[in-house]
Amino acid sequence: MAILEVLSRSQRLCEERSVVILMYPPHLKDHVKPGAKITMYHGSVEKNLHALLPANDYAVRHGFAKRPHETLQPLLFFATDPLTAAAYAIPETIRTKFREMPRDSIAANRPRMIENIRASFGRVYVKDLQLPHRFASKPFIVERIVAEELNQIIVVTNRAISPGTKLMTLHDVFQQDPRRKALVHAIKNALSASMSSTLFSSSRTK
Repeated sequence: MAILEVLSRSQRLCEERSVVILMYPPHLKDHVKPGAKITMYHGSVEKNLHALLPANDYAVRHGFAKRPHETLQPLLFFATDPLTAAAYAIPETIRTKFREMPRDSIAANRPRMIENIRASFGRVYVKDLQLPHRFASKPFIVERIVAEELNQIIVVTNRAISPGTKLMTLHDVFQQDPRRKALVHAIKNALSASMSSTLFSSSRTK
């Protein structure tokens, strides 16, 4: 798994203090500058978590933090794509069935699969992270890892996190997706510009 391979490069894996590790591709470096605010998404099949604990994270279940020389138990967030986090809010059994389903039967079984996903969907927990300014007092250690193999910003920490909000359905996740928001904003700007142009043209012809 690319994420865990990148995480294994960290120089802070044995820190007992609070650590935040930022992993990101080069083209997203401006989003993780000192002082930036990052919205983080963590998917879980658990529906009523009041605190996100590193020991419950999927990276631990995959054996990463069970290695004896690594004391950091990573709690992982996706900061660019909430849909990736949403995949971890769907039980592994359902994801496996979907992956193993023959392509020619996907269309016929789609309504049933969607209903199963809706019924079993856990939660996507959302938390805003304020990165410290370069010269400000730092409440936690920050390490940055640039990784060509990643396509989004990943935030890993060894701290317990209290989520700000919860996305309870896939529809909520789609509504939260930054790419959707950017598209809606672009469409609104285009419509506004088009209407302004139309009004300007009509006023000139009067």
